[in-house]
Amino acid sequence: MRSLFHRLLDNGRHKHFIDYLAEVNSGVSAIALFPQLFSLIGGQPSVGLSPLSFFLIALNSVVWLIYGIHRRTPPLIISSSFNALASIGILTMIFIRV
Repeated sequence: MRSLFHRLLDNGRHKHFIDYLAEVNSGVSAIALFPQLFSLIGGQPSVGLSPLSFFLIALNSVVWLIYGIHRRTPPLIISSSFNALASIGILTMIFIRV
């Protein structure tokens, strides 16, 4: 019996170059917002950051996360989870500093 984790992440598809490229891209996407978050945590002012933009990024990431789980696509699950986490963290920092 396969574990739930393996069933969730195994989509049983073969890999093409574009699949590997998408996995690399999702890794870059997963960390793209963290420099902004770390700057805010480090004391940079949040002046000029749009809460609406980060709210939309968070919402978009949650939708992609749900889709990634539905399609059992690990790179999408991982990157959208990190993007949602970072954008929610940025939103929290923006509103803490207001």
